[in-house]
Amino acid sequence: MANAALLVGWSRSRSGHEAHTVTKFNEYIGYLTVQVMEKKIASFEPVVTRPHGGDLNGFFLIRGDRAQLNALQDTDAWKDWEVWGAYHMEGFGIVECNLGSEIAATMQRFAKLAAS
Repeated sequence: MANAALLVGWSRSRSGHEAHTVTKFNEYIGYLTVQVMEKKIASFEPVVTRPHGGDLNGFFLIRGDRAQLNALQDTDAWKDWEVWGAYHMEGFGIVECNLGSEIAATMQRFAKLAAS
């Protein structure tokens, strides 16, 4: 079961890059689909938010265990996607997340700190 995730988020396409980013969105889905088929990640989910006035307008939640996600981030293909996102998307960022049993472990650490 996945105990970690990467949240790959963005605000919007940079001005003049809009048509290119629509094409690359589908290409990125294909890339992640291959990662699932090759068992390099557990799953992924693309999310596009409805208008809300904030900076996060969409993201991919990529699930796996921490070792899988660390290995993924160490590949040239992943690094190419990172650079592509930073160049073409405003507000682009990648956030490491805890899921499942890691949430309980994180909350235990917080509770221990709060109790001291």
